[in-house]
Amino acid sequence: MNISLQAVDETGNGALGGRHVKSLLRTTTTTAHSEQLSLLAAGREKQKQKRERKAARTLAIVTGTFVVCWLPFFIVALVQPFCGDAMAAMYPPTLASVIVWLGYVNSLLNPYQFRQSYLDIIL
Repeated sequence: MNISLQAVDETGNGALGGRHVKSLLRTTTTTAHSEQLSLLAAGREKQKQKRERKAARTLAIVTGTFVVCWLPFFIVALVQPFCGDAMAAMYPPTLASVIVWLGYVNSLLNPYQFRQSYLDIIL
């Protein structure tokens, strides 16, 4: 690609010396290079935001699963000492077993939630 520039001096009589044209070309090249660098920086920023969104989503899933699985157990564990035998009469032993097993299910779900991390460690 050939770029022809004709620069005029202050009086408007003819072309300027070669060093002025080189300066103009250098400025044009520098501007294009700066634009490329800013595009690369924007791409890196976008990738960083994507990783952060993925990490936030994973954290929300893990925390939500933990709360759903363990909250019933901890509520019963905190209320039962204050209610004593009245609490035991309120719900059947099967429900107590389900509440405990719900906590155990959380441990079962962890390998699925952290599947990629476990694979990275193992392999």
